[in-house]
Order: sequence, then C-alpha cells, then structure tokens
Amino acid sequence: MSKILNCTNAAIEVFAYDLRNINRNTNVDEINLERFFDFIGLDVSNKKKLFELNRFDSIIVSHLTSRIENIEFCKKPLLNLFDALSSATELSQFLELEGLKFIRKAKKLITIYNGQEVDWGNFRQCGNMTSNAAMLKRRLWGGKYAADRCVNGFLFNDCIWDDGNVKHITRCPEIIQDICCVLGRQDIVMKWVEKAKPCVICFRGRVADVIIDERTKYRTEKSKVYYFYKQALYYIVMKKWGFWDPRFHNPIIRLKDDLNVSDEDIVACYYIEQRV
Repeated sequence: MSKILNCTNAAIEVFAYDLRNINRNTNVDEINLERFFDFIGLDVSNKKKLFELNRFDSIIVSHLTSRIENIEFCKKPLLNLFDALSSATELSQFLELEGLKFIRKAKKLITIYNGQEVDWGNFRQCGNMTSNAAMLKRRLWGGKYAADRCVNGFLFNDCIWDDGNVKHITRCPEIIQDICCVLGRQDIVMKWVEKAKPCVICFRGRVADVIIDERTKYRTEKSKVYYFYKQALYYIVMKKWGFWDPRFHNPIIRLKDDLNVSDEDIVACYYIEQRV
C-alpha cells in the first residue's frame, strides 16, 4: 500500500494507531479515507486527481482448494467450474474414472453418470441430500439466477482455511462432495481425500473483474479500490491492536462467472502444512 500511495509504512501505521479503538463490530465504511489520504500528504481537494494518484488495477486473491498434483499446479490456469469440469483437467479426469462426465449444453452443464444423464431436479424428496441437489441444480443449470461457476477467494492471504464456512474445501472440492452425496458415492470423496493435499493458490485479479457480493454497492472501479483501502487499514488495526478473525474479517470476493485465471496471473501457491 505504501508503494502505491508513495508514502512510508510508518505513516500508515501512525494513522492506523489512531484507529486502534475500532473493534470487530466496526463497519469498514466508517473509516474516513479522505482523512487518511490527507494525513499521508495527498491533495484531497481534487477528487478526480486524487483517485488517479491512488488507484490500482489489480489485487491478489487467495483461493482455497486441494490438489492431487504436485506443486507444479502453480504453472496451470485456475478455471471456472464449467471449464474445470468440461475440459481435460485434474478434476474432470478424476471424476471420469468414476463414471462422471460433463457436457456443455447452451448455458447449462449436463452431468452424465455411467452413461445416463442426471436430472438434479429428481432428488427433491431425498431427505438430507435435498439441499445438495438444489445446490447442484443452481450451480450447473442456473435457472432464476445465473449458474454459479466463478473462481473465488479471500482478500487477505491470512489463515483462510480457518474460516468454518470453507474449511471442508481443504479436504475435497465442494462440487465433488455435493455430487457424491446425492449419488451415494462417498467412496469417491474418500479417494480424493486420500490422494490430495490442501493448498492455497494466490492469483492476480483485475479490480474491474472482481465482484464483492456481500456489498453490492461497490460496483464501480473507484468504489472497489476505496473499499480495498478501507479493508487494508482495518486489517492493520485488527492485527496490531485488536483481534483478527478470519471468519468475519476476511472478505470473500470472486471473479465474473465466465472468467479464468491464466498461468501468468498465478503469483504464488503453497500447501497447507497440516490438514484442518
């Protein structure tokens, strides 16, 4: 942040210290960015010029997953769900060995299991698996809402596996878990778990392509850039003088649904030392 704003780390920390009384329930929107920019020496009188001075085009997103391949997966693109299932990938090839194939048809992704097309709408009366079938129908077929197939991740690369909402992903991709739950093939899940290792892939995403679902008012590039500045300041404060909780303080963000991450935009990847 100091490099973008052409200021010192010390100046940012001094301003952050002044915010030390904010707490875990503080809304980041309460952070006064104009006062921050003025404090570090930027001219805040011209709003347009101010944004040109502090804008940035991309951010680093941390994606939680598990992989069977070795660390060389860093050199491969990170694909949205439709492309990951319908093209030759580690995920699709693993599932094909278990009798599962996926075919694009219009805006849907059709599932073929042991040579037969699967109708996810036929599992409405199947007890505990109902929610899994509904999730698969939404993710693969769309319907009232667009099919959910995006590449997502966390804003901060800080113990993202400790978020209870996504911890299960460290064992096995959610799409495999949902499919196997509905089809009664938990053995497939266990095969993946036995072979794969949990890992984090950090990639560069263009601000213009990033969507912040929980805060839909941030749609313009300027609003997203300023939101990320506020989050960065909040992160510094909570790490130094408060309590950082990866469940509540680390925003989940995503790319637009049809986008993939090229291998050139993969900036880092690492295995999680211990399974969580």
